[in-house]
Amino acid sequence: MSKSWYESNVSPFGGKQQEIAAVDAGEIERLYVKKCGVSVLRYLDSVERLTLNECAITGYRYWLPLNVVGPEGLYRELSSAWGSYYQTDRWEYAKVRRLLRGKKSVVEVGCGKGYFLKSIEAVVHSAVGFELNSQAVEEKVTRFPVRRELFRAFPRGKKVEAICAFHVLEHLRDPASFIKDCLDSLVPGGALIVSTPNYEAPQFRQMADAFDLPPHHVGHFSESIYRRIALMYGCSIDYLAYSPGGSSRIDDLVQRFAETSYGYLVRKKFAKYYASRYSSRPGILVALRV
Repeated sequence: MSKSWYESNVSPFGGKQQEIAAVDAGEIERLYVKKCGVSVLRYLDSVERLTLNECAITGYRYWLPLNVVGPEGLYRELSSAWGSYYQTDRWEYAKVRRLLRGKKSVVEVGCGKGYFLKSIEAVVHSAVGFELNSQAVEEKVTRFPVRRELFRAFPRGKKVEAICAFHVLEHLRDPASFIKDCLDSLVPGGALIVSTPNYEAPQFRQMADAFDLPPHHVGHFSESIYRRIALMYGCSIDYLAYSPGGSSRIDDLVQRFAETSYGYLVRKKFAKYYASRYSSRPGILVALRV
């Protein structure tokens, strides 16, 4: 990826960047160890202070410096430490299955072990997944092929009806290039369907959840940001939905317990049950139509 936007003091989307917050690497390390017992200092590349910046055009918020984006090894560690990291089901899946019914060609980027692909085997004619975590690819659960490659390896000139990316954009250092590549790979009327945390929700402003900080999440999205991005790329928002509410009281209780000695070990053990029933993390699902 070209670093020209960064070196020119602009955002990935071309707007002037403004620093709005900062956090010390030591605090990030403390939050990760508290949440899941994983040390991330080696992934922060000796950076002592990270800054949150905002794009003047889109409102997109992102962390700098660029080299704090997590590599494959980080995701192996987190998926091993956090039982529900690759969820067998998400609130978005049922909604997107309805949008995809009868489609002849679908791509999922960042498909993990392929749980969503498996769920659409009877819905779409053909599909392919892209995933960089080699362990997840080896343990794929779908009959559709999963390629251990970046999406940019998708053949130029080949067009598909839909591209899905669930909780991918917030991990990318250059989401603008990714979005453009996806839109360029769609047939007329095709859709790029993405979901991310919804950073308009008040709880994200506290920056208290390790997974919403580098080296895991490096970008922040919301409805207003998606609408500006759609305008920038000349497409329309064909569908938009928010995650259903959960139990914030249970979230608070579990978080308090996780702060106790060895609390994260019990949280890890019950993470899959907890996440599927009680998680109240706000999310947003958007379909951009070309």
